[in-house]
Amino acid sequence: MNAKEKEDFLFGKYFYQTEYDSLFLGATKSRGSSYYFQGRVVHFKQNGDVYEAEVVGTKTYQVMVKIKDHILIEKSCTCPYHQDTNPYCKHIYALLFSIKIKQLYPQFLEAIESEKEKIQNGLYEMKNLRKKNKTFLAPYQLDWYQKRVKKYEEVLKEKKLEEVEEYQLPFYGRTLWEMAYSIENDIFTLKNDIVEGKKYREERAKEESHITTYHFSDGFDIPDQMLEPPTPPKKEKSGFWRELLFGVLLGASSNSKKEKEKNDDFLMPWEKEEVKKGNYDSWNFEEEDLEEDDYYYEDRD
Repeated sequence: MNAKEKEDFLFGKYFYQTEYDSLFLGATKSRGSSYYFQGRVVHFKQNGDVYEAEVVGTKTYQVMVKIKDHILIEKSCTCPYHQDTNPYCKHIYALLFSIKIKQLYPQFLEAIESEKEKIQNGLYEMKNLRKKNKTFLAPYQLDWYQKRVKKYEEVLKEKKLEEVEEYQLPFYGRTLWEMAYSIENDIFTLKNDIVEGKKYREERAKEESHITTYHFSDGFDIPDQMLEPPTPPKKEKSGFWRELLFGVLLGASSNSKKEKEKNDDFLMPWEKEEVKKGNYDSWNFEEEDLEEDDYYYEDRD
């Protein structure tokens, strides 16, 4: 049984239909199959072409059908609908559904065992991929995939095939098929995450390869970035009023300097020299006429 046949088997005509569907109304088929999946078909017996069972509804009804060469030859049910309105009642359909599942039981087991094997292989692959590629996955990714594997394993342990009732078999097989499909998607996502992680590592390695490391005799290594002169801090922008105050003071200082230079124009060269040295101010020479020798005390006798 290939993948397509298994999918059709668990989800298609085998799951929701019988070969006698054309004889029943739509609502009757839906209610009859629901009765079967709810485990209401009990005390099933087969004697050659004759099948008998009890179907639990409002009351417990005795149901019988006779099938030969896939043809429904006889049918009977003790419910009032079968006797008064329509011979094709939901209880008869529930029995027919039970007969179909019993006939297909080996195929269901084959499909279920195949899906279980697929799940086990998928979980093994997920564990190995996660273990071998830890360096390429982020911590949250490692945690997420670990939880997924644990969840799948818990579902498998929760209900074993031996504990599954016959009427639960189709749903059990369908659950396994959906789990196997989910694991396939998780593996695909995991592989993509690993590829992205490897790309990120390679880019980081390229960036780090541009850093030249200097080895000193004492064993201390310094990257060349640390040997470069530090970048001077950016000059903070002053506020408007601060700039205005500095501008005024700077202008006043400039004007004062110009005024001082203008006042020094009348001085003698040696007087300018004294003013420049800071020994005197310009106005000292305006107040009285001093001789040059008066300022050079070292030349006095």
